[in-house]
Amino acid sequence: MEHINFFSRVSLGNLMRLAGFEEVISASHHNDFYDNYYILGLYRKAPLQADTPSAFIVDKKTAASVHTYAHKSTQQHAVVATIMARLADDEAPLLVWGAGSLTSRLMCDTRLAEAKIIAIIDRNQALQGKHIMGIPIVEEDFLTQHPGTTVLVASTTYALEIVKLLKEQYQWTGQIVTLIGVAEIEGTNESAP
Repeated sequence: MEHINFFSRVSLGNLMRLAGFEEVISASHHNDFYDNYYILGLYRKAPLQADTPSAFIVDKKTAASVHTYAHKSTQQHAVVATIMARLADDEAPLLVWGAGSLTSRLMCDTRLAEAKIIAIIDRNQALQGKHIMGIPIVEEDFLTQHPGTTVLVASTTYALEIVKLLKEQYQWTGQIVTLIGVAEIEGTNESAP
């Protein structure tokens, strides 16, 4: 569902050796903000050794993790596609909060583009005034012109902050649809339609 580069220390080492580098040091670290792991590695150009092919290590453990991740992503996409279909079938006016890659992907990979989207809200001033599939990207104060409209929060990282802002600053009375937690509870997220 998201942009991701999936490497283990073994597979990254294979890639770097293939490119002519050798490992100086590498380690896996947890990223608290995104609740995932990343690899920090330092590699240097390896001396040329004409007779010695670089060793390729089969990484069976990571392959299983990638398959599991792809399976879970497929399941999550099915749930998200169902939510987007409900929004399209509803035919009620809709505001989408977030003009990032998730919105673009949802517009192309689900029925979201069929929904009656009035505008896409984004705080990034560089995006305001532009369009996604003909739908204008506007500043958040556009909300005041459409009280009670359903809002789809097309962000997982900042969804809770956006919901809080809608409720506290705008006293939002319309439905707020988020995508956080949809796979774990099979589309019954309290904010999902």
